Formats: sequence, C-alpha cells, structure tokens
Amino acid sequence: MPSTFDFIRMGAGVLFSLEPFTMLLVGMLVGLVFGALPGFSSGNTSALMLPLTLGMSNAGAIIFICGIYCGAQYGGGIPSILIGVPGTTGAIATVFDGYPMAQQGKSDQALGLSLQSSTFGGIVASVIAIFLIRPIAGIALAFGPAEMALLAVVGLAIIASIVGENIRKGLLATVVGLLMGTMSADPALGLSRLNFGFLELYDSLPLTPIIMGLFAFPTVIELINGGSFGNKKAREVGTKVMEGVWAGCRRPLANLRAALIGLFVGIVPGAGIDIGSFMAYSLEKSLSKSPETFGKGNPDGVVASEGANNGVTAGALVPAISLGVPGGTTTAVMLTAMTLHGVQTGPQVLRNFPGDAYAVMLACLVCSILTFPMGYLFNKVSVKVLMVKVGYLIPGVFGLCIIGSYAIRGFGIDMYLCLIAGLIGIAMKLGDYPLPPLILGFILAPIAEQNFVRAILLSKGNLGIFVASPISKVMWAVILVTFLLPIVIHLVRSIQGRRAAGA
Repeated sequence: MPSTFDFIRMGAGVLFSLEPFTMLLVGMLVGLVFGALPGFSSGNTSALMLPLTLGMSNAGAIIFICGIYCGAQYGGGIPSILIGVPGTTGAIATVFDGYPMAQQGKSDQALGLSLQSSTFGGIVASVIAIFLIRPIAGIALAFGPAEMALLAVVGLAIIASIVGENIRKGLLATVVGLLMGTMSADPALGLSRLNFGFLELYDSLPLTPIIMGLFAFPTVIELINGGSFGNKKAREVGTKVMEGVWAGCRRPLANLRAALIGLFVGIVPGAGIDIGSFMAYSLEKSLSKSPETFGKGNPDGVVASEGANNGVTAGALVPAISLGVPGGTTTAVMLTAMTLHGVQTGPQVLRNFPGDAYAVMLACLVCSILTFPMGYLFNKVSVKVLMVKVGYLIPGVFGLCIIGSYAIRGFGIDMYLCLIAGLIGIAMKLGDYPLPPLILGFILAPIAEQNFVRAILLSKGNLGIFVASPISKVMWAVILVTFLLPIVIHLVRSIQGRRAAGA
C-alpha cells in the first residue's frame, strides 16, 4: 500500500501542473478581494464562482474553490481591523482588538499581526491535516448530535470569560443572543416560532445582516459624531506592517494554540469558523496576565482570532475530502464542484482519486505560504482606506452593509434586519453592553438546540446519551475546565498579588 509520502508526491504532481496552480492563484486573489468586502464570505463567493468551474478540470475546479476559501479567511480580517466591520464571520473576534488598535494609530501593526498569525496558523494546521488526514477523519465521524450539542455548550461556557467587567450586562446580552438564535422553526416539529409572519425568517435569522448591522452602525455613528480611525500616523500607510509581523513571531505559544484549536474545530462538521476563533480568543484572554486589556487593542486577541480561523480552513477539508461530509458552506460548494465533474464524494475519494485529494490538501498549505506575500501586497492597497475622507467613507460602509445583507439570500427583508441590528448595536454601545456575548449566544443557540433535540429523539428521551461516548466525557471535562479556569487564574493572581504586597 502506498505511504503518505507517495500520496503527497502524487498530489504535488497534480497541484503544480499549469492549470491547477494557475487556478489556485486566481482563486486566492478572488478570495482576498471578496473576503475583504463585508457580506461576501468564502461560501457565497464560491457559490457565485461555481459555474466558472464547469470549464476546468476536476483538480483545477476544486483547487480554485480551495484558493477562494483560504484567501477569503485572511481577507475577512482586513475590514475588521480597518473599519470595525468583519469581512467574514470567522473575523468577528478580530474586530474586538484589531479595530481598537487601528483607532490607536496601530492599523499597520494589527494588519501585520493578522498576516503573521494567519500564515502560521494555516501552515501548521495544513501540515498536520496532510499527514494525519486518514486517522483524524474518524474523529469527525465520532461527533454525533450529543457531542455537537456539548461542543456548543463549550462555546457557551466561553461566555464566562468574555462577559466583560459588568456581569449583569454581559448575561443580559447573552440571553438576547440566545433568544435571537432560537427564533427559527421548532427543530422537532417544524412549527413556526418568532418569525412575525415573515416566511423568510422560518429557517433562521440570517447571520450576516445581523453581524454587519451590530458592528457597522455603531462605527458609522461614532464617525458622524467626530470620531476617526486614529491619529495622523495611522495614515502613514504600509510602513509598520513588519513591526506587527515580528510582534506576532514573538508569540509562538499563542500562535500554536490558535492553530490547533482551529484545526480541531474545523474537523468537526458544522462547528463553524466563528466558533474556532471565539474559542482561541477566550483561551488567550483566560491565560493572559492582563485580561482587562482584551477588547482595548491587545495584540494577543488578533493573533488568536486570525490564527484560529485560518487553522479551521485546513481542518474543514479533512471531513470534506476523506468522508464527503462538508464542514461548512465553502466545502459544500467544493464537493458540489467534484460531483459536477463526475467524482462521487465520500470515503472512496481517497482510494479512487488520491492525487486530487492530496492536491487539495497541499493547495491549502501552499495558500497559507502564499498568504504572506500576497497579503502583504494587498495590505499596501487596502490600508489606504484610512486616507479616505470620513464624509466619503460613511456612505461607502453603509452601502456595503446593505448590499452585502441582500447579496446572501436575495431577500429584501435582510436589508431591514441589518438596519434593526444596527439600532440594537447603537443602543448597546450607548448603554455599554458587551457585544461578544450576544454574538456568541446568537451563533451557538441553534447549534445547541438542534443537536440537543436530535440526540433526545435518537435516544428516545434517555439523557444518558450525553455521557455515553468517550468524546462526550472529554467534552464535559472541557466544559468544567472552561468554567473553572478563569476563576482559578483569578484566585492565583490574587494570592500572588497579596504576597507581593506583603513583601
């Protein structure tokens, strides 16, 4: 039987042919541009480009989609840092510290941190995924509804470390997020719930319009009231990106943790890039010696979010390629492209098309390496947004949000949802309510509810299903650690502080 190195050689032979490699470069450039536009995620960009793949070879088509996927993950962090609006859902957590850094005149450094951590996270996760794709594919199969529900609970436990200084306001924001996330139809009976008579809200409250409204509108109001993107030095564009790169290199453990968390979350089908970035962000905040600086421009927050969301990319390819199980919208489009070219997706792909399968995994690694030079050059152009007059920028940001909200599903109601979410975001900003708990509750609520219901139906009401498998037991331990870790760290630091004061 061929070894892993034999498969890698076969994949390299496919990838570095003229058409596949050209499509990789084109796809990555498309992903960078569209990822930097709020609302145009890797998923809908891939779907828009899918008809173009009909004229490509099988390898060229799936590698083209892979290039879009990887490029968009890095591109999504650029507007998060520069204008405080995430380009993709995976870059939501990047806003929390990236945008404050830009306001402090450190936009170049923040972009450098993003560039370094994205490159590192993608490379580490890709290498691990390439060599362990066969054994770790089984991990994805082990995650049933009960395990997925517990994974969502892990995410909810993260809220304990990001509620902010005012716990009551943090919990209230969490409850609002949970309510928003469970407005969809009942997952067991299919009965409509809080859709207010709009059929467009039957499935769920769309994520993109809500996210863009919550982030963009408070930023726009701040600019109208005389705010800015930072001091004049922030406009000396492209001069200090490498400072941020070196600052990221001085955080090897933070980079490694983010990459591994991203890889693990990516392997679990349906977990989502946003969950990975929030998990990494929460862990860094818990381990930080100055957790109070998170949300105010802490570089570790940027490293955690960007490293994790690029690590998820490699992880999501594992179940998609080895099992035919998409980890998200983009990998679903990738599998569609394979089907259109006559490839039957599933476990047989690694056996019947090993060259194409490993070419995709290698493409993810090459994209991660190319992220640095392509991202650096792209930053030179994108950072010039800071030189645009605020009077021109405000309608531009507003227009992008409205267009992006409509582009996802093509429903006019989504534009109004963006406006409503914007009003909620402004009210939260004025009332000093933290935004991360609301967003995390909104994202995780449907995952937790739907998988909880499925698990109960499968077990016929037996709650023992949530402790039956080894993975579920591990998940309970992680939940316990997630709740207790911030408390233990706080107590240890308090004791150390008292001893230092006594000395």
